[in-house]
Amino acid sequence: MNGIDYVKSCLEKHGIGYNNIEKANAGFINDIYIADSCVVKVFKGEQGALERERFVYDVIRPEFAPKLLAMGEDYLILQRINGSSIFHLWPDMTSEQRENTVKQVCLILNQLSKTDLAAAKCVQSLLPWKKYVIGTIKERLNAARESGGVDEELSKRLEDYIAEHQEVLDEAAPSLVYADAHFDNFLFEGEKLYLIDYEMIYKAPFDYTLDVFKRMELTPNCYANEEDDPRQLKEDYADLMKWVRKYSPKMFENSNTEKRIGLYGIMYELDSLTEYPRAKLPKERLLKYLDM
Repeated sequence: MNGIDYVKSCLEKHGIGYNNIEKANAGFINDIYIADSCVVKVFKGEQGALERERFVYDVIRPEFAPKLLAMGEDYLILQRINGSSIFHLWPDMTSEQRENTVKQVCLILNQLSKTDLAAAKCVQSLLPWKKYVIGTIKERLNAARESGGVDEELSKRLEDYIAEHQEVLDEAAPSLVYADAHFDNFLFEGEKLYLIDYEMIYKAPFDYTLDVFKRMELTPNCYANEEDDPRQLKEDYADLMKWVRKYSPKMFENSNTEKRIGLYGIMYELDSLTEYPRAKLPKERLLKYLDM
């Protein structure tokens, strides 16, 4: 049974009507299908991803999440949000509109961070934090060396940076952290802002969220979809981190926030350079993190 036929059978099982179903050009691990009044997300990766998303939609039930209509062993059927992503709208916004948008994003992330972690048993804990970050960096550095994404000179710089700054990763109190807060995952339907993808929620220090914001500030088009990518200009994101600090100051409580962001960024870019060893942007960002 192909993907479309499988989705039809899921909708029919739950008595949800449809006229048309299309596979969306989104989702790198899982498959997304768009029907008339709903979205069907078919999970192809690890089972925990479905459980984490179900926890948000069915247990937390925040007002900024689409409604869960039905679910099965490997799929969720969600309310369709007929809106536009922040990435799509951002180039045409005024500075005031952009700041207000970041404020709304921060309010969503702040609310998620206050979730009772005792109830979030299905959410993976990344603690102890220092062990997780440094262990992941070292593992990815070895992989990036093997792939040719990192040469010996850069490898030595990275090793020195890690040794010098790893102590900044003190064990901050964990929160429910959304680690994929780029602007393609937020949709405006009229004036209401929705967060539409909850796979990457973890128990971790709240400032881990800043990793994505910093990367958008450096190269905003790295997350945008093909349609919106060419319209993302670096100068339009110059105030992004300033606004995040203003509306989510808790993310910046640690006195070593900049160095911590640098380590988070290194962790991410090494993964990219392992998979795409000749890519220029990950290496350019990596060098900028080393100067933080």
